[in-house]
Amino acid sequence: MTPERWLIVVARDRLRLYENLVESFASNPRVTVILDRRQEHPDGAAEAEERAPQRRRPLSPEQAGTWLQLGFLLVRQEDGLTVYETRPV
Repeated sequence: MTPERWLIVVARDRLRLYENLVESFASNPRVTVILDRRQEHPDGAAEAEERAPQRRRPLSPEQAGTWLQLGFLLVRQEDGLTVYETRPV
């Protein structure tokens, strides 16, 4: 049985949190920390949604609350999951 792998997705406006989590989990190969790649435009439409249909599952009410309050989500990284991330500015 393969050990579970985890993905921590951090909101783009929480750069310090992202840096702290990257440092905290640097020695743990089972955890990957990324910044959310979605970027909101002034008109409210996300760049990714303009180019391609939405492929991610909607957030549950609990996940949405965590995202808004804490600025990150913890996701079990399944085999075959493609991860696209943004780079910190």
